[in-house]
Amino acid sequence: MKIVNFRDVVTNFKIGGISKNKISFYAKRLTKETSARRLASLLLVGLLVFQFITFIAPPSAGRAASCTSNDIINCGIGDRSNQGVLNAFKSTGAIQLLYQAGVTDNDVLNGQANANICRTPGLLSMGRTQAPGSFLYPGHNDIWIGDASSRWLQNCFAGELLNVKVQGSTIGTGDPNAWYQVGILYDCGNLVFIPTSPHQQPKTITCSSLNVSSFTATVGQPIVVAGYAHGDNISAGELVDMAYGAYDSGTNNLVGGIPQGNPLGAQGVPHDANNNFIDNAGRAFTFNQPGTYDLRLLVGYDNNGQKLFAAGSAAGDCARTVTVTQQMTLRCAQLDIVAKTGNTPFTPGLKGTAGVDGTSGTKPYPSKFEYILLQKYTGPDNPSLPIVTYNGVKYLEGNPSGGTTRITHTNANPAVYTDPASSPAFSATEFKQTTPGDFLIILRVTDQNNTTAPENPNNCFVPFTTTPPPAEFACKTLTADPATGTAPLKGVNLTATATVKNAVVKSYQFDFGDGSAKQTVTSSQLTASTKHDYNNPGKYTATVSITTDRGTTTDTQTCKTVINPTQVQYTKNVANMTLLTNDGKPTDANNQVAKAGDTLRYQIAICNANGAPINNYVFEDDVTDLLYYADLADLGGATKVVKNGQTKLVWPATDIASLPNGKSCTDSSGNIIPANFSAHFKSFTVKVKDPIPTKPNVPLDPSAYDCNIQDNFHGSIVTTPIGVVPAKQVECAAQKLPQTGAGIPIFVISFFAASSVFLFFRNRLLKRELKLVETLSDDEGGM
Repeated sequence: MKIVNFRDVVTNFKIGGISKNKISFYAKRLTKETSARRLASLLLVGLLVFQFITFIAPPSAGRAASCTSNDIINCGIGDRSNQGVLNAFKSTGAIQLLYQAGVTDNDVLNGQANANICRTPGLLSMGRTQAPGSFLYPGHNDIWIGDASSRWLQNCFAGELLNVKVQGSTIGTGDPNAWYQVGILYDCGNLVFIPTSPHQQPKTITCSSLNVSSFTATVGQPIVVAGYAHGDNISAGELVDMAYGAYDSGTNNLVGGIPQGNPLGAQGVPHDANNNFIDNAGRAFTFNQPGTYDLRLLVGYDNNGQKLFAAGSAAGDCARTVTVTQQMTLRCAQLDIVAKTGNTPFTPGLKGTAGVDGTSGTKPYPSKFEYILLQKYTGPDNPSLPIVTYNGVKYLEGNPSGGTTRITHTNANPAVYTDPASSPAFSATEFKQTTPGDFLIILRVTDQNNTTAPENPNNCFVPFTTTPPPAEFACKTLTADPATGTAPLKGVNLTATATVKNAVVKSYQFDFGDGSAKQTVTSSQLTASTKHDYNNPGKYTATVSITTDRGTTTDTQTCKTVINPTQVQYTKNVANMTLLTNDGKPTDANNQVAKAGDTLRYQIAICNANGAPINNYVFEDDVTDLLYYADLADLGGATKVVKNGQTKLVWPATDIASLPNGKSCTDSSGNIIPANFSAHFKSFTVKVKDPIPTKPNVPLDPSAYDCNIQDNFHGSIVTTPIGVVPAKQVECAAQKLPQTGAGIPIFVISFFAASSVFLFFRNRLLKRELKLVETLSDDEGGM
């Protein structure tokens, strides 16, 4: 049976004695409750949606009052930002009301937004309807202004306060001198006018004019100036400063008068009853050079602690142009020198030229050219000495080389303005300098009226410097003796020679090139020597620098020499590869007995500390003695060569690199340093014969079958005893006893025998001589 719903389930149950009518009753009741729950769920969802929309919907702007015909902007201003207020006034044409009150766009944009504008005594409000006591806004017949107490229904409105003050006469109030701050109400766009303090007119000071006594003058003639200024809205004690400046019209460079405090500046000038500031102190400009000059007046005043320049300063009527002329006068135009530096002896070449300034009067010409020599002065300041300072250096007239200090040339030709002796320059032999130093030459020119022109440091002062002749100094040679030998190389004599010209040798500094401290030898001779020990092998480049009174040599390429202490060491070792240590390593077989069948490994090595590689070096080892008791097992890359009864192992040629400078094959005690041999070694192995030969010694070769095997590699010898039978050991031991022979005893016996024979016959001779004497004595007695 198909079950459709819960009712069918209940209807089809077999429940004992319960009737189908009762079951149907409960089914109908269940249906009604289900419908009620569904309706309640729909109502709950609708309520939640309504609450959510209410929550997120923005609130609408409230108005204190509904739109009225009194609004300047109908229904007020929706966008209450400063920009929104300005846009509302422009879009409705009401902006003209603001402009008429002196309000600008920037005033609206910079006003205080969302201000609370409340009704206060005297506050005026604008609107389009007339109220008791209202008056028309000037120029409008439908815009009214009146007291807020009669126009507002509530006490406060939100609006924007502008930083603008307007006078009562502008808005048509009964009090034209009253002042109001302007505001705007958001709800209606009406303007409000809040009573405030009067608007303060700004203080203004203007430069009026600069009066001059004359617009033309000659050099040295004064031009008197007077300044005028005017002030508005100034206090009774207002003061101004006036400063006068003179500027070159061509370059606009200031030539005098400013800053304030200068005699041409007036400070603290008061004003008169008409607010005019007048400086009549008679201040004057005097010009030393002809030309056109701009005179300018600057007027300064204090504005709340800030120093300002008055409007119109240094311009308009406060700037005047004057022209200054000059009578013709002689001037020193130019002093030229052929060379400003030179080696002693030095003679300056000079050329003097005069000129004329001015355009009127009698034209002067140079009747005398005078050249004055000064030398650098380093003594103390002395007002009594005619010391001349030029470019910060002090000079005093003098000639350390003994010549004169002044040279004078005359001229009688009015058309000539160059020294007649200059063609193109004259040699001032009187100023010839043999002494190095700094000098100054001054040219003075005098006209035909014996008037000397003012000195002209810019054009007629010329310094020059003399220096010693160029020095030539160099290191000529550097030698070492001995330059090579076995390290350590003691007492190497280093000798340097110098060549100099116009200089004196002071010292020699030797750099030995081995990292040791440099040594300075003080000497004025052209040759100097020192000794040095080179303890470590290598190649060392020694150099020398020579110091003179004119400098120090820098060329180390010419004066250098190479010292080469050499050291080549050879080593050899033998290891028993059969007899191992506890940790499994071969044992040293040198002077250790080797048994039959033991394998012996020989290693030969070389250490090169010559400072240069040994090229094509051939390892060779004579193994003849080894082969009496052993056989070659591994040649280690060598070739076996048998020649003239000798057996050698020969390896291919190889290059033996040198250790770095300063490294040695041995330590200070003479022991080899194994690490310095490890790069260049050869090895081979032999195996002791089994059984070990018991052959007797070979008389012609004592080392053959002598119970030992020995290998000699360039003096490095290893010896390994062989475990021979006892009888052979006795034989080998006997060979080591002293070998005296019969020669010495025979020689001794013969010596003593010859001595005995000599003494025997000598004794017989003495007896015969004695007997003869006795016989002669007896004969004399008988007579």
